[in-house]
Amino acid sequence: MGYLYRRDWVAKYGKHPQTGEPFEYGFSDPDDNSTWYDNVVFPSGGEDPVYISDWEWMFDIFTKAQKDLEITDGYSISVYYKGYHEDGALFNAFGGYSPLWYRDLDGNAGFGGDSEGMQAYLECLNTWYNKGWLDKDFAERTNDMAYAINSAAVHSGKIGMWIGRRAETGAQMDAGDELTSGIMVYGARPPINDLYGPESTRNKTPYTLYQYSRVRNSLVVTKKVSEEDLPTVLQFLDYFNTPEGAALLCFGLTKEEFEKTQDETYIKFGVTDGAYRTEVQEDGSIKYIRNEKLINDNNLASALSGKRMAICYYFEGFVPALNASYTQYARNAMAEWDYYVNTGYPGVSFTSLFTAEESNTYNKTHANVDTYMSTTIPKFIKGSLKYDSDKDWGDYVKMLNKYSPEKATSVYQRVFDSLK
Repeated sequence: MGYLYRRDWVAKYGKHPQTGEPFEYGFSDPDDNSTWYDNVVFPSGGEDPVYISDWEWMFDIFTKAQKDLEITDGYSISVYYKGYHEDGALFNAFGGYSPLWYRDLDGNAGFGGDSEGMQAYLECLNTWYNKGWLDKDFAERTNDMAYAINSAAVHSGKIGMWIGRRAETGAQMDAGDELTSGIMVYGARPPINDLYGPESTRNKTPYTLYQYSRVRNSLVVTKKVSEEDLPTVLQFLDYFNTPEGAALLCFGLTKEEFEKTQDETYIKFGVTDGAYRTEVQEDGSIKYIRNEKLINDNNLASALSGKRMAICYYFEGFVPALNASYTQYARNAMAEWDYYVNTGYPGVSFTSLFTAEESNTYNKTHANVDTYMSTTIPKFIKGSLKYDSDKDWGDYVKMLNKYSPEKATSVYQRVFDSLK
């Protein structure tokens, strides 16, 4: 999941930012939508958007496209109804961190709700709102998931950029109608702010991101385990947290493992050469190579692996092998979404370490802070409150502090310190 954009609009309606020449684009084989090509160049100099200024350049292009196509109910981009994403999406362009709690680059807990980054973020989104780039009705879309904001308009081809999923990449949204025929959707990495706020909020690499962790799932061991052969149970659990055991759950049996087990399902579906194999690369890393039959049949791949048991850890090399099932456009999008590494957004692996008392403190504080921010931040974005007004900003910070966000910060700090 991440940001997607209408690459076909950029190619068709945009011009080279230095030369002013139109771009070349299209399908080298008109009957094969996997053959898209273009020579798009962004203002930052590359073929992919990197900075907020690149995004704004695209927004101007999207506006031209919508005018030409007589789209009157479109926009360039929307934002979650709260006005922010807790995991830091887009907000992380303005300092790297998130609008709520995060782990900074020194391993310390922080809170972004009253930060310089928040003011720069609000300046940016208020500018987008005033220019007509931002969805005017974002705050009313309270029933929409973050990855499906105004989905009907997105899938009808009216929107320039949105948070979406792999199934929307490439030409998969082409419905053959006027607004989606020839569509090409690319993924975009989290942008870096180069336009708004003080220097402390500019040119900072995002580090709080919605991103899969190698820690995939947790297992709960109950008191009933005492009735079992405990050494065997622990050995069993240990094995599935090794590369070999985790690969068995993730991919299935190797050829050697099949030959030992003669699994009937593998025989039935003709996968007797194993679900995967490994190759040691020149740098010593291990490459996991899945059976071609399983790459194109996810149902069979799941049946031949250990998916009914929680996979606790994805070792290096697992994700590229799993991604082989997706189109090249989807893989490229995922590479953009994962361009930066999340080190700052604390997931369940941290909150699960809270004591009962800490959980109560955190949950209460989070609920109060998030409720207040989600009703106030949209007002700054829409302009009924002024982000650059000492009174409006001061009143916001004063009220926010009444909910004591530092209490949750302290809880996180205790956990972060315990892991140093």
